[in-house]
Amino acid sequence: MINYYYKGDEITLKNHNNIRNDIGKYDDNKIVFPDKISGHSNNPSVFVSGIIYSIVVFLFLFIGSIVQSKEFYSGIIITEIVLILLPTILLLKVFKCNIKSTLRLNKINLFNLFLIFCIMIFSLPIVGIFNIINVWLSQLVFGKSLIVQPPTATTLKEVILNVLVIGLIAGISEEVLFRGAIQKGLENLGISTSIIFTAVLFSMMHVQFEKLFGTFILGALIGFIVYRTDSLYSGIFAHFSNNTIGVVAMYAVNKISGISDETLISKDIEIVEIESIFDMFEGMPKGEIIASIIVGLIVLIISILVFTALLYTLIKNTKEIVEKKVEIECVKSANINKWEFLTFVPGLVLIILIFCIQAVELKNFNIQSSSAVLNFTLLIQSIF
Repeated sequence: MINYYYKGDEITLKNHNNIRNDIGKYDDNKIVFPDKISGHSNNPSVFVSGIIYSIVVFLFLFIGSIVQSKEFYSGIIITEIVLILLPTILLLKVFKCNIKSTLRLNKINLFNLFLIFCIMIFSLPIVGIFNIINVWLSQLVFGKSLIVQPPTATTLKEVILNVLVIGLIAGISEEVLFRGAIQKGLENLGISTSIIFTAVLFSMMHVQFEKLFGTFILGALIGFIVYRTDSLYSGIFAHFSNNTIGVVAMYAVNKISGISDETLISKDIEIVEIESIFDMFEGMPKGEIIASIIVGLIVLIISILVFTALLYTLIKNTKEIVEKKVEIECVKSANINKWEFLTFVPGLVLIILIFCIQAVELKNFNIQSSSAVLNFTLLIQSIF
């Protein structure tokens, strides 16, 4: 039984052990809700999160298409910092949100960072399976799928550049927007709902038919990690790890394969059209195909087992962090208005429109004569 007593800007609770709260600050038996009671904004509401999302989507899709068409790296930097990161922080300031609280700028210990890095490594085969399913569905619907390969690093200097731009800058900017401003605002709906809805928005903004499921799983995983550790730094590190592993893996594959000559590796975005996921087995003996499938299944099973164990360890290791939060659902639900969700509509409509245009053009796709819209959506695929 919980007893509340309202006085000024404070709510006093008796017997409040094991009650979690993401809304305000607590000290002994007093919990303060400046954003919920006194009217001063602390964390963003659903309304504010939707405004931020729609504005950033507009900037990203329209201005981003211009700057990214000029040069790959400078285009990414401008898009991530100027069109995603800065508008998000500026809008949080405009709506008088508490930046530190909203973005969960809290410390995270090294052991949790190690766990997160391992989790991201063993999540790759799992996310990969969902991407394969996506590619297969794309081929069923459109008769083909497009795999986009960003510029591949051929030297250690280029690897570092890719890690900084694709890994670090993209990781910081996107996490501030999604697991920061958006997920925090949506937590008024409940933790699970906020993580899932944010992951959906994250996946859709990538504008990729071939990676909708995989990106959603990745977004939900990072969202869960951020909530459990109560630190956006963990989300940035997870995002950075995922992107960096891809950059380094591609460089390593090229080195092992002996393809290191800069004239043999494209410095531009490369678009590969695949008509069937079974093309990879073309020309292989039946025995090798069976062996490849068996090895793949073994790797997947081991990855799932290790991934589950690591996630369980992270949950146990963050139990104290979660228990320190006090969540009072009656206070949250009293401040939710269904009309607040309308602020997400402009951004979602723009993204759905891009998806529709892309779908129509994929039916008659030609690499030599593809439109600006499709080229931009393909460019997005190489960035996220």
